[in-house]
Amino acid sequence: MQENSLFLNQYHIESLLGSGGFGSVYKATHLTTQSSYAIKVDKKRKGNVKQESTILFELQGGEGIVKVYEAGETEEFTYMIMELLGPSLSKIQKQQGGKFSLDTVIPIIIQSLYRLQYIHSFGIVHRDLKPQQFLVGPNNNLYLVDYGLARKFIVQGTHIPYQSNCSRAGNSTYASLNNHIGIHQTRRDDIESLAYMAVSLMNGRLPWQQSSRINSSVKWNNVYKIKSTINLYELCQNCPSEFVMFIQYARALDFHEEPDYEYLRRLIKGIQPLEGVPEPMKKSESATKVTNSSETAPESAKSPEEPLKSKKPVVIPKCKSYMIRRK
Repeated sequence: MQENSLFLNQYHIESLLGSGGFGSVYKATHLTTQSSYAIKVDKKRKGNVKQESTILFELQGGEGIVKVYEAGETEEFTYMIMELLGPSLSKIQKQQGGKFSLDTVIPIIIQSLYRLQYIHSFGIVHRDLKPQQFLVGPNNNLYLVDYGLARKFIVQGTHIPYQSNCSRAGNSTYASLNNHIGIHQTRRDDIESLAYMAVSLMNGRLPWQQSSRINSSVKWNNVYKIKSTINLYELCQNCPSEFVMFIQYARALDFHEEPDYEYLRRLIKGIQPLEGVPEPMKKSESATKVTNSSETAPESAKSPEEPLKSKKPVVIPKCKSYMIRRK
C-alpha cells in the first residue's frame, strides 16, 4: 500500500505512521465523512493482523484499548480500521530530550498497570511491552497497542502449563529474564517488562541496550549477560528505590501467579520526591497530562457486549470482512 492512494475505494491513504514485523499503520481519511482513521495492514499470508484483530475485538470497551471499527481481508492484505491516536511515549520522550521527569513517569506506570490488569483479566498476555506500544489518546489517556505477539495464557478456563524451550518473543531490551531463557511468558513477564520501561523512561536508556545493527541472536545473548548480573541499584540509579522493589517483585512471581496490581500501584504512588532530581520537565500539552484520577480496575474477565453490536454491517466491495463494528 502506498501513500496518496485509495484503500477499499473509501479511504485516502495520507501517510505512513509506522511499520514493523507485524504490519504497517497508515493515517487515512474516509472520503465521505472526512473522519481520520488508522489503518493497519499486513500481507495476507502472514495472518498477523487477523490474529491481532481477534484479540482486540475481545478487549473492546476497556479503558486504553484502541477502538477497532472493522477488520477484514482483500486479495493481498489483512487489515484493521481503528481510531487514530496520538504519539507514542517513545516519540514524546525524544521530543523532551530523551528523559521524563519522575512526576511524569509515576502516572504513566500507574496507568500502564491498569492496562495490564485489564488485558490479563481476559487471559491475555501482551509479550511485547515497550514505550513505542503506549500511545496518548483522548483526554491524555494512555493506550496499550500492538497485540501482534499477544497470546492466551488461560485456555478453556485453565492456566497454561509451565513450558520451557520456547522461542523468545518481543524486544530484547525490555524482555524478562525468563523470556531470555525460553520459558513461556505469562503475567509476570509483562510486569517485569513494565518495570524496565519505567527505568528507561526516567533514565533515557537501559545499560544493556544494543545497536539495531547487531545480529538478533547475539543481541539477545549480550543483553541477557548484563541484565542477569547487573546490580539492581546500579540499574536504577537516579530512580527511586521503589523501582528496585518493582523489579524484585516481578522477578519473584511464580509462573501461574497473579500479580498484585494494587500493591504495585500503591508502591508507585507512594514514591517521594528525590533529592537532586531536577524540577519536572516542561510537558507538552499533547504528551504528559497523564493522570490516574478516573481509573478503575476491571470488574471481570467477561467480554464486553455493547461495543461489538452492529445494527447494520458496513459493506466493503471486493473484500472479505470477518469482523465488523459500526462506525
